[in-house]
Amino acid sequence: MKRRGDDDDVVGVSVEDGVKAGSAQAEAGQGGPGVPGGRPTARALFITYHYPPLGTTGSMRLARFVKSMPTDIAVEVLTVGNPPESRDNTALAAEVEGRAVVHTAPMLAGLTLAGAEKALAAAGYPLLGRVALKAAKTVLSNVAWLPDRQIAWLPGAIAKGSELLATGRFDVIFCSSPPHSTHLIGRALKRRFGLPLVVDLRDPWSNNPQRRWPTPVHERIEHTLETRVMRDADFIVANTPGNKRMLLDTFPGLAADKIAVITNGFDPERRAAVSTGTPRADGRKVLLYTGHVYDGGEHFLAGLKRILVRDPTLPERLVVRFLGTMDPKSSALAESLVDGGLAERVGRVPADRIPGELAAADALLYVVPPHGWHWIPSKVYDYLLPEKPILAVLPRGDAWDLLEASGLATLVEDLNSNGVAVEMETFVRDLVAGRIAVTPDRAAIDCYDGVHLTESLAAILRRAVSTR
Repeated sequence: MKRRGDDDDVVGVSVEDGVKAGSAQAEAGQGGPGVPGGRPTARALFITYHYPPLGTTGSMRLARFVKSMPTDIAVEVLTVGNPPESRDNTALAAEVEGRAVVHTAPMLAGLTLAGAEKALAAAGYPLLGRVALKAAKTVLSNVAWLPDRQIAWLPGAIAKGSELLATGRFDVIFCSSPPHSTHLIGRALKRRFGLPLVVDLRDPWSNNPQRRWPTPVHERIEHTLETRVMRDADFIVANTPGNKRMLLDTFPGLAADKIAVITNGFDPERRAAVSTGTPRADGRKVLLYTGHVYDGGEHFLAGLKRILVRDPTLPERLVVRFLGTMDPKSSALAESLVDGGLAERVGRVPADRIPGELAAADALLYVVPPHGWHWIPSKVYDYLLPEKPILAVLPRGDAWDLLEASGLATLVEDLNSNGVAVEMETFVRDLVAGRIAVTPDRAAIDCYDGVHLTESLAAILRRAVSTR
């Protein structure tokens, strides 16, 4: 299935071809674990730091791939065993339980931030105070750990990966980043065992316009590391068309058909959960935002404040509900809206609560900074499921194209706070009056069905195995 904005078919193989290949293999008695008496035609080792129950957005993409993988491909997962991040996404973990054998490898305690703090404590850092500890953390995070602090997972992951691959039961390696040190693990295992390597970049690496390196030397080192990974990978997956274009610009020697675009997407099983919601008891319309609010994209908050100043009675009819976190500048602006009664800040909520929030909202709010033209956060795909009006304040780019095609969005180009306020005010007025109607383009929306997207990845994995 061709998706709007994709530059090429999936590495020369259409999704339909991949699905047909899987069906033919199953019919030939070579089906996967779900086929009685069958056996998989390919076994893939997925290497990912982010995997349920780790409560991170990166876990969602990998969980979707594992959950929806066609049965002719057997998946085993290698992930981190002792991450410092919260492991509270039990709902997502339950969805993928039993879908793949999961192996873990530990982070080396001495290389983690907690290990560094212990070492500093032993060296007497309390005598130097909090400033010295903060400075030490900054040096470790930005200077010593390349390409990222999860490098502490690399030795254990390579050791465990080597143990697994030495059994000879795997046909292909798939690794997903960030953290980008994951690809160093995949590359090391490919070079040791000669298996094809498919790398998945959920965010740009050395060409990331949001990254800031402490010195030019650090930037060159990371670019060199990425160059080696891109050279040795058999296939590369980018999660937006813009990220693919950035890769081709950064690495002119890369063949375009070596890079496929597989976006994030939605779980079609969530349609029922987002279809029916309960109106607020106070009768106010709800404009819902989920996820993180970044500094640099706060024009919409200034716009809401201007609207509130012009109409102090608006909070009687509307509430802007924020689920998630905010960068400092955005947080300060949002607090003034909370004080004025127009906004609610809920903070982070469990992932299994999001469908209910989407169902109860009257409209959805999407915002990214002007430099995020190549971003399509995971929440955008979930926003498509309820088929409700979406107010999007963003630059022209990948998410703009997606939302425009959906038939759900009012698009406001983020150029300045005054212009944003004018266009937002019209949307808010119409929302409160019940005058906003949408005409969803279901063909465009269904392009982001997670099952279809996983079939795209399956086609790439089959192609990689066929090249051995």
